[in-house]
Amino acid sequence: VADTEPLMVIATNIARNRAAYQSGSVDDDHTAHLATDGHSETFWESETGASAWMEVDLGESCTFGQITLRWREAFATGFRLQASNEVFPPKQWHDLFVAKDGTGNVQTVSFPSTVARHIRLLITDFSNVNHGCQLSEIEVYGVRNSPLTSSLLTAARPDRTLALIDGNWKLQN
Repeated sequence: VADTEPLMVIATNIARNRAAYQSGSVDDDHTAHLATDGHSETFWESETGASAWMEVDLGESCTFGQITLRWREAFATGFRLQASNEVFPPKQWHDLFVAKDGTGNVQTVSFPSTVARHIRLLITDFSNVNHGCQLSEIEVYGVRNSPLTSSLLTAARPDRTLALIDGNWKLQN
């Protein structure tokens, strides 16, 4: 019998480039999908006023146990991190974490391992009542059940175009 090493599973940001939805945004240039694009320069900015939310659809049920929020100047002082495993659009949510004294900057929250498809950030209090909250990234650390693969070919064709999805689409420069 051979010695075997335990399988190590490395948690990655499973929210990156996933679909994101919102209660609203301050304008069309700061929508929720920018909080999952992996770029610190872009951000979602909620509308000013009443509670706001943004949701990430992981695309399938995933196991995760940590969420990192990367805030900009205006942040949530009160918020809930919630999860749902319902089909889209989810109606039932359960709290993973409740904050009443959010500090902005980078906030990392760990909790017992959870299985869900949807993550929601529900903002209840704002650091600046004259602005919406500005979230550069929401990162959900866990593992996917199935790998995501891109159908984008990495090599350009001789005519300098890239084939997308079975070659039926072209991206041309």
